[in-house]
Amino acid sequence: MRERKTIASLPFRMMGVGLVLAVLPGCAAMAVAGLGTSAHYAYNKYSDGELERQYDAPMDRTWNATLKALKDLDIRVMEKVRSRGEIDAQLSDGDTVKVTVAPKTEEITRVKIRVGTFGDRHMSELIWNAIEKRI
Repeated sequence: MRERKTIASLPFRMMGVGLVLAVLPGCAAMAVAGLGTSAHYAYNKYSDGELERQYDAPMDRTWNATLKALKDLDIRVMEKVRSRGEIDAQLSDGDTVKVTVAPKTEEITRVKIRVGTFGDRHMSELIWNAIEKRI
């Protein structure tokens, strides 16, 4: 005999969809849910203590936005090498900040941020948000 589907089984199906969305990373979950992504970046990820985002902006604009963002957050730039796209900075508590800005194409730039030795996702996201405001 065939099993009848009832309204009572609907909450269990919805829970299954919710669980799938909960384990997917941010952009993938939004894509599955049909919510889209931000127009300012094409890609982002966090792994091994490092945040990486690709901004829809040329290298020069992203480099300048990154330096201004660090200044806005009172993060002291210790050394910057534009030719290598590297910025070494320091937080007020002494933690190091390493930012790498590299062109992927003429109009897309990849930014990598590592705070401290093992990474600090929250602080890295604050820096990302500040960069995005400046782009």
